[in-house]
Amino acid sequence: MAAKGTMNKPLDSDKTPPHFGELKQPVIYYLPSQAEPAADEEQISLLEIFQIIRKNIVLMIIIILSASVAALFFALSAKTFYRAEVLLKPNSYDEGKGKSPLMGQFGDLAAIAGVNLSSSGGNIEYSLAVLKSRHFTGDFIRTEKLLPNLVDVDAAKTTEQMEWEGFEKFDQLRSVNFDKKTGLVKLSFEWTEAKTAADTVNSLVTKVNENIRNRVIQDADKNIAYLNEELIKTSVGGLQQAIYRLVESEIKSKMLASVQVDYAFQIIDPAVVPQVKSKPNRKMILFIGIFMGIMLAFLVIFIRHFIAKLRE
Repeated sequence: MAAKGTMNKPLDSDKTPPHFGELKQPVIYYLPSQAEPAADEEQISLLEIFQIIRKNIVLMIIIILSASVAALFFALSAKTFYRAEVLLKPNSYDEGKGKSPLMGQFGDLAAIAGVNLSSSGGNIEYSLAVLKSRHFTGDFIRTEKLLPNLVDVDAAKTTEQMEWEGFEKFDQLRSVNFDKKTGLVKLSFEWTEAKTAADTVNSLVTKVNENIRNRVIQDADKNIAYLNEELIKTSVGGLQQAIYRLVESEIKSKMLASVQVDYAFQIIDPAVVPQVKSKPNRKMILFIGIFMGIMLAFLVIFIRHFIAKLRE
């Protein structure tokens, strides 16, 4: 009975068996910290970098000075160029001169007759195309005798090869910029002599105006001759009157091209002899040389360091 009563006796809630109490305590696991070794490695790397620089400081100074001297020599030996600029206003030389109405009235007739009422161009795009064309530029180089100054005369090269190289060189020195907002054109040319640069760019404008004027006059002469032949062949009164109007238009175009000097481009601001060089920028060349010397110095010393570590 005693044993039975003992079994029915309730357990005291305040007295928990030892093994239950042990299970309620939290289990804490300690992991090794990874931050400290990384910080140590970073400090070691920075210290090692400073040691490498200090160890090779003489070599670095030699490389930087060598690069700086080379950049300075290049800057001083480079040719000095001057840029001369001229500001132009393109003339739309067919507008307002009697051709636009004729294009509407007799355009079909002119096309049938083989006559080009617009002559040689008559718009800004055409004038700019002529100015930048290889044909006009080649003639200008030959007229101004610029080829010996643009390329080295070589007996092994043909005249065509030297003229090709001369055009490519001239085109690099010439710049044509058309501002669509203002409708103005800035033409510039760079050369080693300031006066030659100004004279060349002014001469370019004169020659391109002459070239386009001559084209218009030649086209007008061809059109007039053709129209006169057609006039003799026809006996229709209405057709004759139309041909007379076309001939009149061509004569007007020829007259305007003959008397107007600034036919394609009107000079707003002529080129003057530049007083400041355009290139080279010697300060920038020297700065780039020093910067490249520093980068090369670091590259050399770290390559030497890693090669030495691999050999150990």
